[in-house]
Amino acid sequence: MANKGGWLFIYDRDTRQLLSKTEVSPHLNADVLLTGKPVRLCPGINGGVEWYGPAFSPVLRRLYVNSVHWCGTTALAAYRFIPGDMNSGGIHDFDPPEMARGFTRAIDAVTGKEIWSRESSAQMLSGITPTAGGVLLTGEYNGNFLVLDAQDGRELYRFYTGGGVAGGVSTYLVGKRQFVAVASGNRSLSASNARGSATIVVFALRQ
Repeated sequence: MANKGGWLFIYDRDTRQLLSKTEVSPHLNADVLLTGKPVRLCPGINGGVEWYGPAFSPVLRRLYVNSVHWCGTTALAAYRFIPGDMNSGGIHDFDPPEMARGFTRAIDAVTGKEIWSRESSAQMLSGITPTAGGVLLTGEYNGNFLVLDAQDGRELYRFYTGGGVAGGVSTYLVGKRQFVAVASGNRSLSASNARGSATIVVFALRQ
């Protein structure tokens, strides 16, 4: 499992023993006790691993995970409940959105050791779909659908979808032809800085 704190944890399913803890998003002041004095924190309250957790490739025995690095400054504040507000008990100022970036990482599923890392200039919110053919299907929040080499993270293909890619990527067969469907765009208030209308973009592999 991976969390918004920017860590990937591997547990023994039977004993529940923690086997490894791997950093998947850079940290700054993550363990500092908050006070009324602003502290700069990374990966930030909108950073770390978001809605989609790690994906497992049984072929390569690797975990693949996207993460967001978006720092900000946080301070405690007097708590007052306001209906409909975030009610966090603090004040948080985000770094400018253009400073946010993302990572895709390959992790050894047995040891938790990082095998490779790919940095993106955009946030990496979307899910990752590994295939038996040795590629990873994912996308960037700036709108690019990506196909990466599962072995080393090399970019094999990209396509601008017109909206932020922050959902899952599905692949399926119709007859004997393989298709890939990508969720693009946004209508969610939780990600209001996304661009593009909510759209499903479908690709077909050449025969």
